[in-house]
Amino acid sequence: MVATVGALVSFEEGSQLLQELAGVPVNAKQVERAAEALGVEISEDEKRGVTPLQAQSLPPTLYLGVDGTGIPMRAEELKGLDGKQPDGSAKTVK
Repeated sequence: MVATVGALVSFEEGSQLLQELAGVPVNAKQVERAAEALGVEISEDEKRGVTPLQAQSLPPTLYLGVDGTGIPMRAEELKGLDGKQPDGSAKTVK
């Protein structure tokens, strides 16, 4: 609980929440220490579970899209792919 409130709100707010909701007195510095310790654990776990990519296999630019629309693409990247228009073209391709 301590690390969770430390991750979601300020350490002082987390201290107050723990007192109000759980009746547990935890000062802000303790919330900070718990949140930082959990962050270190999460970071170490992620490092163990992630396989590093070879730099040679990556394209020069990577895009992150939440819904997959509106990502800038080059014409050569779209060859062989249909657009969203009824005839298979894309509005944005010129």
